Amino acid sequence: GLATTRSMPLTNLGAAFLSLNHLEGAENAFASAIRNEPENTGSMIGLAQAPIEKNKELAWKWCQRAYELRPKKIKCPQSCGIGRDEDPPS
Repeated sequence: GLATTRSMPLTNLGAAFLSLNHLEGAENAFASAIRNEPENTGSMIGLAQAPIEKNKELAWKWCQRAYELRPKKIKCPQSCGIGRDEDPPS
């Protein structure tokens, strides 16, 4: 279906940037989506995936926040692209 929130186009833009490996654009789009809709778990997962290689602690933060908001929908860490056997950074 079509997006019903104002932040969804930004989430979609972030996903497009992420698929092209344009991490800065993805991070900016996902962050903008969250500013417009603070409970946008799709963008939180996107923010978890975008910086995963350079900042796993930040990736876990966004994944955990999305899980707190939607525990039945979000499967951490798998939804965030983090390995199943990895422990959160301490």
